This record gives sequence, C-alpha cells and structure tokens, in this order.
Amino acid sequence: MHRIDSSTATPDNRFTEGDPTIPVPATTVTDDWLNAVQEELIAILAAANVTPDKANNAQVLAAIQRLIADKTGIAKVGVNGLVNPDGVTIKIDATGKISVVQSDKYDLGEFYYFRHPTLKPGFAPLQGGLISGVYQGKNITESLLSG
Repeated sequence: MHRIDSSTATPDNRFTEGDPTIPVPATTVTDDWLNAVQEELIAILAAANVTPDKANNAQVLAAIQRLIADKTGIAKVGVNGLVNPDGVTIKIDATGKISVVQSDKYDLGEFYYFRHPTLKPGFAPLQGGLISGVYQGKNITESLLSG
C-alpha cells in the first residue's frame, strides 16, 4: 500500500486540509497515490474474479464477500473442507467441537490430526497426535479447534 508522500502531506504521511492563516497548504493528492489506491482495489476484484464496472459502487464489498465465502473451512456441514461432516455420523457444535457418532456399520478406529509441512495462510499449526475414545454407545468428542 502506498501512503501519501507528496511534499504537502503531513510528516506522518496523512492528508491535511491546510490552514492559510499559518500558512500550511492542503495536501496535494498525487497521481501515484491515486493509482496505488486504484490498483489495490482492482487487486481485490481480480482475486474474486469480479470484472470492474464503473456503474457499480458495491464491487469491492461483493468481491471481499466472495473471497470469504470461497475459503475452505476446517469443518462445516455440507461443505468440503479438512473435515466434511455429514451431520449424522460426524457433527460440529457451535463451539467447534467435532463429535463422531459410532454405529454398528462403521468401524471408528483411530483419528489422527497432523501438522502439514507447508501450512497455508490462515491455518493453525498443530503438533499432531491421536484423537481417541472408547465407544460405549456415546459420542466420541475432541475439540480440534482448541489450542
């Protein structure tokens, strides 16, 4: 991001209206600054595959919303992610706890979480380990989202 750096900007690279009684001139908005701001905004649109439209003043918001909606989550019912819970045998509560419901037709076995060698931005590193429990007709639950 480019901060305003014209000769009339404040020492901390901000804008001023100026004051003719002192005299302090108003900040001159430069083409460099305007082009930098424009390209920052265009980069948001491009990342979301939104075509710039002069008549639409809500494109940046729409692009950000699309980028957020398109991100793969850790686990969400009906949405592909690291875990794809079906809402029946694997459930997630509001606190992020994942519950695995044992059934006679499925062998629960062991579940492992792991630390990926090249973490993607936004993912939290885990040291890795085993999530286990004894099935006694109850849900086996472990929070994958806790520290």
